[in-house]
Amino acid sequence: MSRPSLSSSLDKTATNLTNLFVKNLHEAIDDGRLREEFSRCGFVTSAKVMRLENGVSRGYGFVCFRTPYEAQRAIFLMNGRILDGKPLFVGIAQKKEERRKVLEAQFRKGKTEKELQEETRQRKLALVQAMGIGFLYPKIFAKIEAVMMELGEDDLGRIASSASLTKQKITEAAKVVEAIGK
Repeated sequence: MSRPSLSSSLDKTATNLTNLFVKNLHEAIDDGRLREEFSRCGFVTSAKVMRLENGVSRGYGFVCFRTPYEAQRAIFLMNGRILDGKPLFVGIAQKKEERRKVLEAQFRKGKTEKELQEETRQRKLALVQAMGIGFLYPKIFAKIEAVMMELGEDDLGRIASSASLTKQKITEAAKVVEAIGK
């Protein structure tokens, strides 16, 4: 079986096809063991288990191969493989923005723009409602919800993930609503 050759005109995206993201690693797996396990798929140029500041494994890492062919082989052979009692997830490493674009493209398949807008509105509404605006401002919560719905979905997710930020933004929105109402 011959390996496909790479032309020198590969774009930056294609050259990143050698770097793999590996998650669901057992805490005992270190860089050396990760390299050892993946070396059966090809020449590993680097293997790194990500760790917290105290040295504890974060449960994921990266493995880089010499060629995209070797990386694809590793995905095929290692994805789903049980290693120290845990099934591995192995895929092409992507920056968050790249991954978001791929997921968005998959999500959009076969949906109209109106359907996508409604789904986004429903997700945003769920985030806003989860913030508990009705408990803080029961008399004007519908107006505050309307103000909060004007924010982007990413901003709402960030706000909803922090209790103090949630309270701060709801208070700001309440001030806007109260100022308009006067």
